[in-house]
This record gives sequence, structure tokens and C-alpha cells, in this order.
Amino acid sequence: MIGIHVKIITGQIMKYQDKIRTKSIYILFLVLVIGLIFLWLVGHLYRKDDFDCSANLRIESTSFAFDAKFKTFLLMRENNTGYFDVSGKVLVDDVKYNVERAYHFNYEKKANNIYHLTNTTVSKRKADTMIEGMMQKVFFSPDPDSGRYIKIQKMKNAWIVQSLYSPSFICVTN
Repeated sequence: MIGIHVKIITGQIMKYQDKIRTKSIYILFLVLVIGLIFLWLVGHLYRKDDFDCSANLRIESTSFAFDAKFKTFLLMRENNTGYFDVSGKVLVDDVKYNVERAYHFNYEKKANNIYHLTNTTVSKRKADTMIEGMMQKVFFSPDPDSGRYIKIQKMKNAWIVQSLYSPSFICVTN
């Protein structure tokens, strides 16, 4: 009789342990799901103004006899680095050039949607045959000492990108 009583108690203890394990697994799973939801919300609620967009540009300068058609891609990353890719054709004094380059930079967001670009480097692809001085005069001339300031404003599904030296353009969100 005592053996049967011990078996019943042992069986009840094992059933109780199984219930505790099952509840622990459910609780652990629930905590994990809540944690993932929390991380996702924090990531989206406190997201910086990162974006990417593209534009087709046409630039004409009669004083430099410069006519250009570019495709551009601008990427502003959350880690305060950016990338501006430019490809297209340029006509200078009736001579055709290819432009195939990317500008990499760091940025700091200032007040009123102004970004200070610093540490700008240019990466030219083999197809790039453009005269460097001309691109700096007419299109994009990063100052190695003080950097460059641009203004970027949101407009529905596009961004208006303005600068002191290069033309303003509207790029569409990708």
C-alpha cells in the first residue's frame, strides 16, 4: 500500500514539474516576443532622418560652355555617412565626356534641415573621362578644409536638395 501511495505522489510531482516547465516555456516565449516588439518600436520611433533618393539632372552653364545630363543617387545613412553617385554625359566646348563617380562623405545634421558634409572623397570609375576642375566649378566642389553645407527638405515622396554652389534638385524616394 505504501508503494502505491509513493508512486501516486511521485506521479503528481512529475505532472506538477511538467506544468511548471510548460508555463516557463510560455512565459519565456512571451517575454521574447515582447522584447522583439519593443526593439522594433524603439528602432522605428527613434529613427534618424536616413533616406535614399534618385534624380535625373540637366545642367547648363553658358559661361563655362557646359551641358550635362546626369543620373544621381543620394544615400544618407543612419550612421552619419553618405553617398552621392553621379553618372552621365557632359559636353564642354563641344567635347563629350563621361562622368562615372561617387562622392562618399560624413555628415552632421544642423538646425533647419541643414547638413554639414565633411571628409568627402571622390571615387571615379574607369569610364569617367571628365576634367576634374570642370566638375568642381560647375557641379560639386567639396572644400577639404571646411566641408560643404547642403539643405534637404522633405516634400511628400521626394526631397529637395539645395546647395550654395551646385544646382537645387528634387530627388524621388526609392
